[in-house]
Amino acid sequence: MASNKSRGSGVTSQRNTSSTIPVNPAAPPPMTNIPVQPVEPQQVQPTAQQAQQANNSQFSDTDSQGYHDLYNGRGYFQRQQFGIDSELARQNYLASNPEGVQYGGDGVHSLSQNMNWELMNDLPLTPTHQATADGLDDAMHNLGYNLNLQRYDHGSFVDRLLSRFGFRGMRTTNMTEAQLQRALVGKTFSENKFLSTSYNNFKNAVDPSTFTTREVKIEYRAKASSQAFMPGDGPGGRLGEMILGRQQTQKVVGVTVSPVNNARSEGSPRGTQNRKQITIVIEVG
Repeated sequence: MASNKSRGSGVTSQRNTSSTIPVNPAAPPPMTNIPVQPVEPQQVQPTAQQAQQANNSQFSDTDSQGYHDLYNGRGYFQRQQFGIDSELARQNYLASNPEGVQYGGDGVHSLSQNMNWELMNDLPLTPTHQATADGLDDAMHNLGYNLNLQRYDHGSFVDRLLSRFGFRGMRTTNMTEAQLQRALVGKTFSENKFLSTSYNNFKNAVDPSTFTTREVKIEYRAKASSQAFMPGDGPGGRLGEMILGRQQTQKVVGVTVSPVNNARSEGSPRGTQNRKQITIVIEVG
């Protein structure tokens, strides 16, 4: 996950460009060439079933603590087991280079961006995207802890939720905090795509403000039974990434709006603060 950007809709977490047209001027600076974090030989199992059995023994579906932050991400990563197909899918997902048209991409977005776009819009998946999605599905295991996770998006993410819940034509920029709370709190939904979140609020990113100054902050309260896995670091940087599985129940439990302009609208360069940041709290699982 190089930039957590959306492709068009503001819902999909994406990697390093914005829409299907030119690169957003607010795109992050070039990343250093961080290789995909390797797994130890004993972490790769011959089959998905063997990896899943090993993960079930490591990651419980219950946690006696309330929602809390994850520490020792490296240790968490090293406890995971991957089938061979899931390991290949992990590497595909972390790739940040544009996916070439000869491989089914558009030459602009990364493989994960293109795959998530197809999933989100119920489009046919290319063979590579289908194999990657299948491998990621197989990699999922119990999160193991009741965790706080973060993601940032643009106002169009909330606009899409409003439309889904029947408030068509309503825009976040025209609504008060109380109106957003009435429209969103208590609503449940699911998404047919992989959600890239951060367990440490992007504190080790090259430029955290690439994420944290966006118009919408999503604070996930993910239950230990949520299906997820940690892909490790990749060329996009050390982002503390945790990928949440598809089609999980999400419930909006809180909405607040900053009293001051502390965020930027989509397309605005970093450093521009022309929006009040909306924080949405969502329970997963």
